[in-house]
Amino acid sequence: MLILGGRYGSIEPSSKKSYIQIEYEYALNQGIPLFALVIKDETLRDKVKSFGQDVLELDNPDGYKNFKQIVLSKMCKFFEDTKDIRIAVHETLVEFQNRFEFTGWVSGKDLPQAEKLLEENLKLVKENVELKSKLETEKQIRSSQNLINGIGYNEIKTSLSKLPLKIPEKLVGKSGVTISVLDLFIVNLDNFATGVTNAYVSSDLESFLFYHVAPRLMIYHLVEEVKVSGVKYQRIRTSKEGLRFLAIYEQERLKEQPTGTIPQKVPQKRHTPKS
Repeated sequence: MLILGGRYGSIEPSSKKSYIQIEYEYALNQGIPLFALVIKDETLRDKVKSFGQDVLELDNPDGYKNFKQIVLSKMCKFFEDTKDIRIAVHETLVEFQNRFEFTGWVSGKDLPQAEKLLEENLKLVKENVELKSKLETEKQIRSSQNLINGIGYNEIKTSLSKLPLKIPEKLVGKSGVTISVLDLFIVNLDNFATGVTNAYVSSDLESFLFYHVAPRLMIYHLVEEVKVSGVKYQRIRTSKEGLRFLAIYEQERLKEQPTGTIPQKVPQKRHTPKS
């Protein structure tokens, strides 16, 4: 419904038409039922006498005139006051109801089970909230389970991976080889599982693991000293926390690289027992 008084309205910059005219023309192009109420000329003149020239279109008189001609060429009625507007609206709506089949944006006949849909929607919203809460709880549980002696698994893994150790030349046959403490722990997990010692007859590799790798693993309680009765040497082996660390590492490795391999062991020269 268009109520056209004496003003043209704000101008849209690109088309140089008023926004009202653009909306009106859009309705015409889309075949949307519409009607207009146009103020009578004598009524407009009376308003000028009462309120002055502000009730007239002074900035774009030609635009207003052309738009008014378009409106008058379509279905419209004239009005003098608000009473005429109320009557015209009522009459036109009754006429439109008889001419067109209005169902609204979403017809009620298209939603015969609206209440059921609302109930299902509320149920889904409730389930979504519960699932989010459950996921957050599980996330917190997993986070707490991945603590190694109160320190996060990822934190320990990152620290050990950034801690390089220079490998003795006698172990690999060449100088300048460095391997992270993390890789040394992983590839020598069998040695640490049974325990490495500082016994006089220990191999060069075992001595290296005992004196250089184990102390750094002890910082995070991944290995521990085990009392051995009746002997003068010490034994260090993987602790319960270390086993948990290795288990998490293995699960992570299998997820990321199902067919991957763990780091290669340190190449060793043939061991000759110390004399």
